[in-house]
Amino acid sequence: MSNNDSIIATKLENMPDELILECCTYLAPYHVLLSLFGLNTRLNCTITEYRQNILIDGTSTHLINRGYHYINSTLLPMMGYQVYSLTIVNPQESPLIKIDQHTPNLEQLTFINCSINRLQFYLSLLSSLKQLKELVIDCFRINCIEKIINSNKYVNRIWISDNDISLNDVAQYQYKHLTNLTIPLENVNDLLILFKICPNIQYLNVHLKTYCPLSLDECTQLLKLNSLNLIAIHLKTPVNSNIQFDELALIVKQLSTLEHLSIDIHTNDIECVNGQRWESLFTLNLPHLLIFNCFILLRDFDMPTKQVNFKHVLDSFKSSYWTNDKCWKVSGYFHGSAWNKQICIHTAVPLIRRKYFYLL
Repeated sequence: MSNNDSIIATKLENMPDELILECCTYLAPYHVLLSLFGLNTRLNCTITEYRQNILIDGTSTHLINRGYHYINSTLLPMMGYQVYSLTIVNPQESPLIKIDQHTPNLEQLTFINCSINRLQFYLSLLSSLKQLKELVIDCFRINCIEKIINSNKYVNRIWISDNDISLNDVAQYQYKHLTNLTIPLENVNDLLILFKICPNIQYLNVHLKTYCPLSLDECTQLLKLNSLNLIAIHLKTPVNSNIQFDELALIVKQLSTLEHLSIDIHTNDIECVNGQRWESLFTLNLPHLLIFNCFILLRDFDMPTKQVNFKHVLDSFKSSYWTNDKCWKVSGYFHGSAWNKQICIHTAVPLIRRKYFYLL
């Protein structure tokens, strides 16, 4: 070091909040709390985001070895009433967190890679959390849907990544507290059951795991539906499915309150890429529709490649209704060969984020 060089030292308390928070981005959230919480009032305010939104990651070796004891015995008893969001990751090898005792004001709770046994234990603790509004379950082969839905009567938003049972197993009850739900379903029959057992659902994101044509009984059930209050729905069908336009229309006709409709479907029915059919369906049945997002992949359809007029397909989505009244822009592509024909029609790609229902 030359004589002109010098070392400048400063106290942590003298650093601006912006610089402290920048340093925090290089640390695990747990280490931020371990290092800064409780030093003084100003630093407690600086790390408010870390205090209110806690991540407990069971994959962290340091956390497994000593962190859980510190969290349970010191951290949560001191600041648990300030915690509004709690995420627990892979807690299989860790001691149990006393959620019901230490986080009375919890509003959002997330479980990631949690075993079914651990998940069911934590679910049994939730009934006393009166501020809890949102439950996110990002785990595999979930077979306790009823326990999830009934875990807390104040929860109205539930996100479930995987579902291993049919809704027939929970069809004997109604869950009127649910207004926002993301869930994989086995088939269309489960969707019909869902409409019945969740009469107040407003935001619904559904991924059908299997698909078969609607039966006469299912069509009859659809026609009997009433008083649904859906504002937004996202429906995704399996890659190997061939849902028909008339089946989609039968579902849509029962959802007159819809403002947002998003579909991600695979089909062999050329009517699904007919803009005039969609326009007629919407104008007659969805008077409040504001946003329509779609990804429609048509393949294996019964028409020779030379007869496919892709420009005509796109033009059917360019009427005054689409371009002026609704301002919906539809684009796509055509791929044709001797062994494979595909037409893809899409708007802006529908976006479903982990915790909330979004439609762009």
